[in-house]
Amino acid sequence: MKKIELIPIALLCAFLFVSCGTAGDHQEDRAAVSENSHEGSVSSANKPSWANASDIDEGNRIAFIGSSTNTRTEEESKQSAISNALQNVSKYFGVSVSAKFSEKRSKVNGQRSHQILSEGEFSSKNIEIKEFNVEDSATIRTGSGYLSYVKVAVPKSELARIKIKLDGFGVWAIKSDNPQCEDKIRDLFPVFSKYGITINEQIDYSFKTPDQVYRDYSKAFYFKVECKEQKSEDYNGEFYSLFQISSELFNLMTGETINRWEGNGKGAAYSRNDAVTNGISKAVEDIIQQIE
Repeated sequence: MKKIELIPIALLCAFLFVSCGTAGDHQEDRAAVSENSHEGSVSSANKPSWANASDIDEGNRIAFIGSSTNTRTEEESKQSAISNALQNVSKYFGVSVSAKFSEKRSKVNGQRSHQILSEGEFSSKNIEIKEFNVEDSATIRTGSGYLSYVKVAVPKSELARIKIKLDGFGVWAIKSDNPQCEDKIRDLFPVFSKYGITINEQIDYSFKTPDQVYRDYSKAFYFKVECKEQKSEDYNGEFYSLFQISSELFNLMTGETINRWEGNGKGAAYSRNDAVTNGISKAVEDIIQQIE
């Protein structure tokens, strides 16, 4: 069983992807980036008035302002300003992207993809901006090159989606006839917290699909557990109990299963209650070892 591949929330700054898709398999990310007719042409015009702000609330969206320093070409200047605006999106959430900053741009089938990558000490889950629009821009010719300003608008619905992922909150549900199992499963939550996942609300097990859970609870993760006693025996006053715990962790932002774990534990004691407790504890410990 493979181990969980998540990283503490403090290291979410490690990757900021502006794309559609995932970074884990290094696939080419794509995001539709549209530009309207307000783009400024090269001129000696003064800095636009909107460029004096870091971000502008425009009702159902927020515009992030980016700027570039002197560059050799007009295109380089504008792309640098866009990169700066997208870094300001990260600052909006209190996320730093200061380490080893680099970027990658591509154009596939007429669609531009813009990826910002900051490689920190560890890999991390990525933050994706799936929808943004270069709403306005101005480029100024200087004595040594070009200077650009851009206004990049991100819908508030998209910012809300990113916030959910950054918070890392999750819900959980359990199916079990034994109340001790529900108590012991909570021992897994501190383990998840090491990887940026905070399980903070229990829901009814009848919720079947990740889409339904996300729609009703607006959380980033869903931990689903089934705990059952496989066998119980009594040998001359000594009790044995065999438990199996099947669990699954979903990423509600993508609808994907992050991982599945199955833990097994056999408990032995001179009382049935203690044997059950020991069996459940060993099954939970089995899962913890798989995660870590």
